[in-house]
Amino acid sequence: MKIILAITIIVLSYNCRAQKTNGIIIIENIIPVEKHINYLENEIEIYDNSYFKDVNDKLTSFEGTWIGNYDNKAYEIQIERYTYISSIRPLKIDKLSIKYKITDAQNNILINTLNFSNDDTLTLNGNYFLSNEETYQVNYVGYECTHAGNLFMATFNAGTQMNLIMIPDSERRCSQTEQAPQIFPINQKMILTKQ
Repeated sequence: MKIILAITIIVLSYNCRAQKTNGIIIIENIIPVEKHINYLENEIEIYDNSYFKDVNDKLTSFEGTWIGNYDNKAYEIQIERYTYISSIRPLKIDKLSIKYKITDAQNNILINTLNFSNDDTLTLNGNYFLSNEETYQVNYVGYECTHAGNLFMATFNAGTQMNLIMIPDSERRCSQTEQAPQIFPINQKMILTKQ
């Protein structure tokens, strides 16, 4: 029995971190952020005090300023990591915050969220890595009704370039007067370069 208890303590010590708050010891369950999708897809219970943490620096390769061109538009995308803290329950998740500026061929600004706060609804906030643990999914909602969907990002070339693709929200219903052309490439890969 003592052996089983000792093994259990050793296993838990690799995944947990204790902290003392107001005299109460709280044990955090540290889970690599790239494993978050496993919990969602397999409906695995996420316990209170869980922290999906970027222990393997998976988010680091995305951080920084990226530029690229697509369909006569210039894209500047700024990505930073932050820790989401749930207001509903004790849960933390390391995520990405994405701000962007898009200009047309005449350098007219189509949209610019670079100076927006992280709480602004037009600042994009990441969700999770896909099961390949390399592609990161971000919910996208823009100014127009039709500007909605998911962005998928993956870095390559030792983190110097990034593929970005937008899949529109097929369930979003907009009236004819609300139709607007997408500002991110639809179902087409765009390559961005890290600055």
